[in-house]
Amino acid sequence: MPGLALILLRPLRRGRLPTADVLQQIFALGDAEAAVALCLIAGATAADVAKACNVALDTVRTQVRAVLCKTDAANLRELGQVFATLAA
Repeated sequence: MPGLALILLRPLRRGRLPTADVLQQIFALGDAEAAVALCLIAGATAADVAKACNVALDTVRTQVRAVLCKTDAANLRELGQVFATLAA
């Protein structure tokens, strides 16, 4: 007898993001990495984040690379999809 699977489909809710705590628990992100990721997915640029956090743009870029690596996302668009799935 073949195995059975149940697949539930539901629309992704745009505009909702997981909390920084959730990202830290699931992906082992640091505080700054989670904050940077959420800001970028919400629409801020890397330069905006650097200025707001009073850090160098290269620091933010390094944090973005770490987030993409830890989440296995190829780019910020894919990262946004991952986050939307978590918040759904």
